[in-house]
Amino acid sequence: MVSDEGHSASDKGRSRPGPFRGEVWWMTSSSDSGRRPVAIVQNDVGNTRARTVIVAAVSAGRPERDYPQMVPLDEALVGRPATVRTDVLQTVEKDRLLERAAVLPRAVVADLDAALRRSLALT
Repeated sequence: MVSDEGHSASDKGRSRPGPFRGEVWWMTSSSDSGRRPVAIVQNDVGNTRARTVIVAAVSAGRPERDYPQMVPLDEALVGRPATVRTDVLQTVEKDRLLERAAVLPRAVVADLDAALRRSLALT
């Protein structure tokens, strides 16, 4: 994954808590489930300085057909087949983020960028 500075999250020192763009984190949920995975989509400058972060929902499973606003995730990344939904974005307080679940590969982040552009009509 590439940040605004051109560094990948895996290149940055892990002593920094993050979150970093292109990571999947567990977040506290307001439902009875307790927590849910989300993908960090906000730039790293905002992630470093703000008390909030912009995230995309990560849903379990895969839809039966491809949708332009969804990015499939390999089961190895989050322990089960999953899909990042760029049509479900939230701004949340960083203190709701519990722990890093995965760092997305550069190719997946590129797909995520393309899906965000389509979802938000930025192309």
